[in-house]
Amino acid sequence: MQGSINGRVDIGCGFLYEGFNLPQSLLSSYSPEYYISFAEKFDMKKARDFLTYYIDLKKPIPKKLHEKAQMCSASNVKIRPFNRLHTQNELKWWIKFFLECFANHWGYVPVSVDEVRLRFGVKQLRWFVDSRLFLIAEYNSSPVAFIWSTPDYNQIFQKMNGRLGLFNIFQFLFKKQRINKGILHFIGIKKEFRNQNIGSYLNYEILIEMKNRGYLGAEVSLMDEENAVAHTTISITGAEPYKKFRVFEKDFHII
Repeated sequence: MQGSINGRVDIGCGFLYEGFNLPQSLLSSYSPEYYISFAEKFDMKKARDFLTYYIDLKKPIPKKLHEKAQMCSASNVKIRPFNRLHTQNELKWWIKFFLECFANHWGYVPVSVDEVRLRFGVKQLRWFVDSRLFLIAEYNSSPVAFIWSTPDYNQIFQKMNGRLGLFNIFQFLFKKQRINKGILHFIGIKKEFRNQNIGSYLNYEILIEMKNRGYLGAEVSLMDEENAVAHTTISITGAEPYKKFRVFEKDFHII
């Protein structure tokens, strides 16, 4: 038995283990600190830790990140935004791409393209995606990597107290310009294009956009503790560990 897992590891998993004094962000899991004692009481052991990072956007973007972005740009990799006007065409390649990129991640369970289309509100993506924060890297006009980011809408949702009436919708539209934090949710790179600074290039472009919006910081979503490449890539942005989530497990022997 393993948990907590919110359906799938790419949706969100683990009890919050460190960072209880920090605000909860969009799509970020939360559990009270005493849940840890429950897991340990029932002799559950650590299975995996997942980390989130925080990037202080009040600081200058690190020179090393800028240099890696320039190197990648000079190699004919082009960055473009997600095309909201052709959402269905974008989804035709992106969903398969997403499944391919995460197929070897810990805890991954294969699913069909149709299942992905039906969850997360993917079918309605064009209505809420922020195209300037959803970037695609192309080589020879073919997608080779992507990064999906959003404003931290939770800064507004928390004040709506679970209500979604007409007044709350207007409140959301009026206040979303006051959001001062972004979230980097997913980055995926084709296997044959990894270790070519594409991840740094995408991170750089996203952070430039967030700084231009006046964001004070950015949170980087769950990273498997054993994904050394991801941790190295994000460290170039100047990111610091922010929260930790732990997945517990327990073996059962049927007699």
